[in-house]
Amino acid sequence: MQNQTIVQKRLWVSKEFRLEDGILYYKHVGLFGGFAVELRYEDIESEKRVEHKRSFWLLAAATILMYLSITNIFSGVGIGFIGALLAGGIYYMVDKLEGETLCFDTQYDTKVAFLRDEKYKEETDKFVDEFLRARKLFLVEKYWDCVENYDQKINNLDWLKNCNVVNIDEFKYLTAEYFEQAEGGASMPIGFKKSA
Repeated sequence: MQNQTIVQKRLWVSKEFRLEDGILYYKHVGLFGGFAVELRYEDIESEKRVEHKRSFWLLAAATILMYLSITNIFSGVGIGFIGALLAGGIYYMVDKLEGETLCFDTQYDTKVAFLRDEKYKEETDKFVDEFLRARKLFLVEKYWDCVENYDQKINNLDWLKNCNVVNIDEFKYLTAEYFEQAEGGASMPIGFKKSA
């Protein structure tokens, strides 16, 4: 699989994601610092969810500041214009900070969050689809194809199903394929076939 990288920016937030064999590299830089982690595919949950970030406290602060500024402008105090400008700046920041994110939970305290607003929607969806495909192929090969022990193989398959790496049809297919091989049936490569 070819390594893929995307970089996303929103106001003072910058995110970088890179896929390599079995690893998702995730780097997040914000106004007050950042972090970088290497996450194994096993440590990332399959369930994705869309979140909408709302900065209610900033919006409330800007609204209060705007109200006080307008009151000062009408009472003839010149400082009201500065407050109105500051409130306008806060409204602008809220508009730029708010947006949609596509999130995956991990086994650690880290949440992988892709920016998915209008600017990045197509790029994010394409990258996430490739990530889920690569993750599935990698985990099935590692925990099914490369395992010889019967008990371990069945336990691994159950784990792959419970983690939503393989769906129920793929689970049934792999189980039937394994028993066919175990009973001396025709040797077939382990993998997926399309259902009719």
